[in-house]
Amino acid sequence: MKKLFALLLTLAMIFALAAPALASGWDAIPDVKEDFEEITVSITALETEKNTSVLGSLYEELSVMYPVVKGTLVHFFVEITIPGDLSPASAALLTGRGLKYALVLTNLEITEAYSYENGASRKKRAPADTELADDTDLIADTAKCVYGYEYWAEGVKPGEASASATVGFYNEWYGSGSYRTMNIDSDGDGDTDCYAEHYLPGYTGSLGSFADHSHAWFSFWSGAGADYCYMWFPVDSTSGKVLASLEIFMETNEYGDFAIARSVADDITFRDLSSNVIYAPADTTGVYAALKAKYDATFKKLGFSYEGANYISEKHFEKYFGTIIEKTVKITYPSGAVVVSPPSVEPPQTGDAGTLVGFVMIALALAAAGYALVRKVRA
Repeated sequence: MKKLFALLLTLAMIFALAAPALASGWDAIPDVKEDFEEITVSITALETEKNTSVLGSLYEELSVMYPVVKGTLVHFFVEITIPGDLSPASAALLTGRGLKYALVLTNLEITEAYSYENGASRKKRAPADTELADDTDLIADTAKCVYGYEYWAEGVKPGEASASATVGFYNEWYGSGSYRTMNIDSDGDGDTDCYAEHYLPGYTGSLGSFADHSHAWFSFWSGAGADYCYMWFPVDSTSGKVLASLEIFMETNEYGDFAIARSVADDITFRDLSSNVIYAPADTTGVYAALKAKYDATFKKLGFSYEGANYISEKHFEKYFGTIIEKTVKITYPSGAVVVSPPSVEPPQTGDAGTLVGFVMIALALAAAGYALVRKVRA
């Protein structure tokens, strides 16, 4: 009996601790979105020495992934195919936002890189001057487009090493100075259905009838036409902390501008900024019900509650709204102490124009070369 009581007490404490965590904001679980199957990406580990005994296979697919130490040479190829018959949604995303490609390495450092596009001769690439080993924006028209990237790299130190290639569509912040905005496509149809705005202190444009310029603001817009709703959050420009001493505001097309508060009865209330009339659940005019519906829909879109508005920053929006959809493929070299003597690097000059893999003369079984990791994102 004592053991049962102790177990129940432990469970009660766990749930008691979990409750405030769930209300802390920005911790909603993203909705599941299906993978985009039309655009494909593959990554293939290659031999570092030419096989001259087999015609058309100068650099064959690596049959066994070998251990990496400092200076170990590795060779791999990334291929991205954008078909010509994309769905309307994918076509809209491609032309409106561009397909992003990024290569991330662990315990590897690129020594040489080459690109191939639609059967064109190879072009030398410089490693990206970012935390990524390589990144670029890809655009395709109505015709099929195939991008290929060949990499030679060296091990940094003994231990496991990997190369991950990711392609995807993203919502991104743009703008400069004291105003930036993010147009958000939350359902992957290629259209903007909500957006966020970031106003920094010193912004000289209009901030509505309620906002001052002494601190930063984030606004979040959703809806369309007469149904639109702006939610305004005052934040500390350095920490991103929502300023508890100031009110959160809601701007609507139909009813005007309101300050949001919670009454002593724990109800959400709306104070009309033009008349100072406070609308509470007891309202019989229908205004409160309409405002509460907009309020609920907007906070549901944001993924947290009124109490959960603790910190708001551009990075929060990038985390919860940045990725529309993406897919990643990866190869891994195991840890070990085997030293592989690096041969001289001689990237091939020509190949079969039917596929970019032909340019590196590979006899490939792509499905066996790497595994795909699909990140499900917020709808």
